[in-house]
Parts: sequence; structure tokens; C-alpha cells
Amino acid sequence: MILFNAIMVLGQENLLQNNFGILKTRDGAKVEFRETFSKKRINNLPVIIYFQGSGYSTLVHPLLDTIFSRLTDLGFVVYSFNKRGIHRDKVNPLIEKIDTAIYKSLGVKQYLLDAEDEVKFVLSKEPFKNNGFIGFGQSEGTLVAAYIAEKFSNQTKALFNIGAQIIAPGLIIKEQVIDNLAEKTFIQFDENKDAHINLAEASKIPDFWNELFFIKPLKDYFSSEKEFLTLQDIIKLREEHFHKMLTDDNEEWFLNLFKTGSKFIKETFDIDANEQRYLRLNCPIFIFNGENDEETLTKYVLQLQNIQNLLGKSNVKIFIEPGLGHSLDLNSSGKPFYQNLLKELKNFSLQYK
Repeated sequence: MILFNAIMVLGQENLLQNNFGILKTRDGAKVEFRETFSKKRINNLPVIIYFQGSGYSTLVHPLLDTIFSRLTDLGFVVYSFNKRGIHRDKVNPLIEKIDTAIYKSLGVKQYLLDAEDEVKFVLSKEPFKNNGFIGFGQSEGTLVAAYIAEKFSNQTKALFNIGAQIIAPGLIIKEQVIDNLAEKTFIQFDENKDAHINLAEASKIPDFWNELFFIKPLKDYFSSEKEFLTLQDIIKLREEHFHKMLTDDNEEWFLNLFKTGSKFIKETFDIDANEQRYLRLNCPIFIFNGENDEETLTKYVLQLQNIQNLLGKSNVKIFIEPGLGHSLDLNSSGKPFYQNLLKELKNFSLQYK
């Protein structure tokens, strides 16, 4: 169902046209979608289905408009979808509305089922039912794109993944909220750099930091038997706090830190890693990761490349973008990232012209 149309001007070279509407999922939930195209539309190209990163999704955003304008400039039609519980304001579609009760109850498994419904919806339309689609994932969306590529292997023409999650999503979360936060705590508050945090240093840690990441203030863990804390001590304390948040279903903590509910986080530990899915897929896969990405580490992308080489698989092409982080500076069209991305998309599209 199409709700309304909109036209956005992004420079003189490309006039974006958008249709916004509502998709009803298999269980009757309502999910918003955006169809984006331009006057350069080429009808025999595969449709691009964009899967956004983690947190509150949005259908109208400067970063999306920048990248969608480049995709549609090549003749592609792009579909994107909001998550359950997120919708545009009826008066001003640039404003995002969140139904917290719905949003926090969304788990990864339901999210993936919704993605299946979204792909079926897009492929039900002419000419996409015959053309197939390209899964375009960003960060968390790369997990969805790879999952969808397996489910719709015959219709998946390629994957273009930005900031790709390689290892299991549960392990990524562990790295981010346990290991990395423990290390940041240690680096920030070990003032004399002696590889220990003593009582005087722990006493200077702000209350908000203790309340956000530890069960009790770090200074309260000291005793006559415990005169300092090591990095391993702090990792253990971070593990205890994180597991308590999961056990207590502390929705406020998860929504503030992850912009998602505890159910979503719990279910990530049951989902296959992309490194497994990529090995099972035979479609062309293009991966773009920033050299300085601290969320989806480059070392895992390079490990994937080594495994692919050992197995003799040649369908994965990897770009490590120098000097860039997780977002790859999506709003700067002059970056080498954009040049590589658009070059590969253009070359891929030539087979359909």
C-alpha cells in the first residue's frame, strides 16, 4: 500500500523520487517501506534491497539520501524498510516516532522473518520478480543480507556489504560491551600507567561510569586482600554486570546503550556467523570495511579472505578502506570508498544492459 509520494533534490545530476508505504507482515504487523528511484531508472536491473544497521532505523536520513542518490544514479531502484515499532510522523516524515513497547519486544528471529516478508513483497512486483535483487547491508544489516541471500539463493544476484559483521553477532557484542569497555576503563583510569588500577584511581571514576557498566563502584571491590585491579579483573566485572542486565531484562539499559531490547541481544547468540554463511553462498559478495573500524574489526575480514583462498572460492571481493572507520564516511561522495563501491556496482550492472 502506497501512502504518499515525495521528490527530493540532491544536486542537479539526480532527482530522487520516493514512494512511502506500509507492508503487512505474515502476523499482521505493519512495517514501513520506502521505494527510491530516479529518471535514470533501468527496468531490467536487479532491485537493491537495503538492510540498515543497528538501532532505530529511519527511512529519511541525509546519509541514506546520499548513498541512495548514487545507487539510483546508476539506474537501480532501492527499497528500504523500517523495523517494527518505528514509523514516520504523519505531518513531518523527517521525524521518527518510536513505539517502545513494540520495538523492545522485537527479537533477531522476528527481525529476520520480517526481512523474508519484505523480500517476498519486493519480488512480487514487476519487473523485480524476474530480475532478482541485490542485498545491500550495512553493519547489522549485513547479517540480515547474508541470511536473506541463503533463503532466496535463486533470486539473490549479489551482496554488497558495508562494515560487514564476520564473526557471530553474539561474539561481536561480547567484544564491544565486555572486552572493549573493560579495556577503555583501564586505559582511561590507570593514571600512572602501571598496568593496575589502585584505590586512589578507582575513587576518581565518575559515578555515571560505575552505574552504567558495573554492579557497584569499582572502588568498593578493594579490600586488604585486593589492593589493585588488573585488566582481567575488570573484564570479569564487566561480564558479571552484562549477564545481570540480561538476566534482569533491563530494557532501559539495553535501549540506552544498544537502541534495542534485551530479547534482541539474547537471540544474537543463536544466530549463525556471516563467515559461515559467506562460505555457503555462491553469489558475488563485495565487502567494504574501514581500516580503523572498531565495531567490525578488519582482522576478521582478512581471516575470511584467507579461508576463502584456502577453499578456492573466488566469489568474495574485499576492500579495506584506508583511514576510515565503521561508517566509512557515507556522506562524503568523494572518498575512495564511494569510488570503489560505485565502480563495482557499475561493472556488475553491465551484464544486464
